[in-house]
Amino acid sequence: MKLVGFSAAGVYVRPPTFVPALVVCFAAAAVGARFTTPAVASDWYHELKKPPWQPPAGLFAPLWTILYTLMAVSAAMLWSRPDTRKIRLSKVLFGSQLTLNAAWSYAFFGRRSPGTGLVVICALVTIIFTYTVKAWSESKAASVLFLPYDLWVSFAAVLNGWIFFANRPRRGAQDNGGR
Repeated sequence: MKLVGFSAAGVYVRPPTFVPALVVCFAAAAVGARFTTPAVASDWYHELKKPPWQPPAGLFAPLWTILYTLMAVSAAMLWSRPDTRKIRLSKVLFGSQLTLNAAWSYAFFGRRSPGTGLVVICALVTIIFTYTVKAWSESKAASVLFLPYDLWVSFAAVLNGWIFFANRPRRGAQDNGGR
């Protein structure tokens, strides 16, 4: 059966499911940006020790735009399917990862806490991976569309860990402003 809509990876997605998925994804992005944007411009962020392999700042916005769009297509592919226990689980996992995604921005940037961010991003990686695995049985294309996000957030977790360990207070040192 051919669904009305557009083709993504050879699978048709219905606009009635894609548009809400896109709105939800970019709403989460907006929440995250509320914390990220001012922090990235702050002295706190500029003073953090960062690894030499950190991607350039100009890469983040276009990359996240692509990732959120792929996430929305993945969600729409699953949300277009008949409502089953597996589909309901995928919706819970999808909502959980979006919540943790925004929570990471709050933890790392809003609270200026790479340590709290590291805890959140480790949970986020776990939920994203679980979604990808569970989605596979319902839609291989929906699962594959999540792989770039899996990889990017896994890389971000390593980056977050590096920043945390490079900037944590040393025993006996004075508080360094939340780092």
